[in-house]
Amino acid sequence: MKKERPMMFTAESVRGILDGSKTQTRRPIKPQPVYYETLSAEASPAETAIFEGEIWECSQYSNNVPDSIKWRKQKPKYQVGDLIWVRESFKYMNLEKTVVGFAASPDETCNDGRFIRLGHWKSPRYLPKRFARLWLEITRTRDERLQDISEGDIKAEGINLRNDGFVVNQIRFYGIWDAINKERGFGWDSNPVVSAIEFKKIEAPTR
Repeated sequence: MKKERPMMFTAESVRGILDGSKTQTRRPIKPQPVYYETLSAEASPAETAIFEGEIWECSQYSNNVPDSIKWRKQKPKYQVGDLIWVRESFKYMNLEKTVVGFAASPDETCNDGRFIRLGHWKSPRYLPKRFARLWLEITRTRDERLQDISEGDIKAEGINLRNDGFVVNQIRFYGIWDAINKERGFGWDSNPVVSAIEFKKIEAPTR
């Protein structure tokens, strides 16, 4: 059975998924690897590294001997074939809480007469799974530095590319990134390691 997990998206990102322009997302890896592109002989147990696009963990010293370190690959949090149900900003459209409207497309989902003004938009984290209208299937993942993003990746993130050159499009991407992630300690300038996740939109699984 495929693993199902929630993932939060902004209203802007949801609109990109709906119109097909967004087929990638990037999520900071927690905790951040201590080492990059090397499996250090000086690592301590539980420290992690990114090496050849994968996360490794220093698991232990062999027989407690510091110069005989063991590294092992970590199982990725997101794997090809996993199913993602999208958590997005919403509000209940009736007092019984049986109908919801979505901030990403209020004209289509909040047109129920007097209930259009019922309550405030709620954080995506509170959307119950039964109301998820968007399901995604992961088609590829890789771990990389945030600033390794290519122009093709920026487009796949749902950014409309301009003809002003790669740097300008990169700036547009990291402005959106920093608005979400900088205060969490994963700003563009810190160049965090992220999981770059590619996906396709699918129908909701049948139960």
